[in-house]
Amino acid sequence: MTDEGENALVAQRIECLSSEQVIEVRFLSRAQNMWFVYIVKCADGSFYTGITNNVERRVKEHNQSNTVGSKYIRTRRPVTLVYSKKIRTRSEALKREFEIKHLSRETKEKLIFLGP
Repeated sequence: MTDEGENALVAQRIECLSSEQVIEVRFLSRAQNMWFVYIVKCADGSFYTGITNNVERRVKEHNQSNTVGSKYIRTRRPVTLVYSKKIRTRSEALKREFEIKHLSRETKEKLIFLGP
C-alpha cells in the first residue's frame, strides 16, 4: 500500500475516535515517522543535500519530476544516492542538513566514504 493510501486509512480511523484517542493516534504516528538526511551526487559531479521521510521516493522525484524535485537538480540529472542517515525528528534532520550543507566538498566526500 502506498503512503497516501495508508494516510487515508489512518485519517478515516481517526474520524471514528474520541478526541483523546485522536491525540494518542497522532502522537504514535509521529513517533514512528523517521526522517533522513541524504546526499545525492548529480551528473555534473556536484552534491545536493536534503531531508525526507522516504529516501527512495525522494530520489525518484529528483530524477523524474519537474514539479516536486528541486530546481537545482532538474538540470543536473540523473542523481545517485551516496549517503543517507536516519534521524529521529524533522527538526534534528533540518539541523544536520544545515551542518552538512556548510561542509567543504572534501569533508562531504569523507562523510560519504566513511558513512553515517
